[in-house]
Amino acid sequence: FLVKEILPELEKKCNIYPFELHHVGVGKLADEFRLLETRPYVHMKGYVKDIDAEFLSADVVLEPTPVDLGIRTRIITAFSYGSCVITHKANTHGIPEILHESNSLVADTGRGFVEAIIRLLHDENLKKRLGKNARSTFERYFSENVAGARIVKEIEGAIA
Repeated sequence: FLVKEILPELEKKCNIYPFELHHVGVGKLADEFRLLETRPYVHMKGYVKDIDAEFLSADVVLEPTPVDLGIRTRIITAFSYGSCVITHKANTHGIPEILHESNSLVADTGRGFVEAIIRLLHDENLKKRLGKNARSTFERYFSENVAGARIVKEIEGAIA
């Protein structure tokens, strides 16, 4: 989806909106992602020792996986940093707390992702609001206290 739908749309806008895409994570890339390595605007970072700096310096965190895989921890982590997240609609199934226009932007086409990116670059108030609401969502549903209490409750139920 990133290679076939989002990047072609971004490249159409590249002369107007220069950008960098940082690909973070370990593991061997599948052949269909080799195209990323040929693009001058893509920075293949691999393992990042200081992930705080990466999240805090990103204008936008993209999670374009178009497959319902359950909870995407990258989104929860981005919420914890108060990052602006643009995610594929499929990720709302695993994380129903994702709310389009409230704590993130949700798209299901390459063009939709690019429109969301450009929107965030032009609307600082939207960017701030999404980031603030993303952090609030993390605190309300995924923080250590909330998640810990749920785990304790489940364990107590299992013991009973």
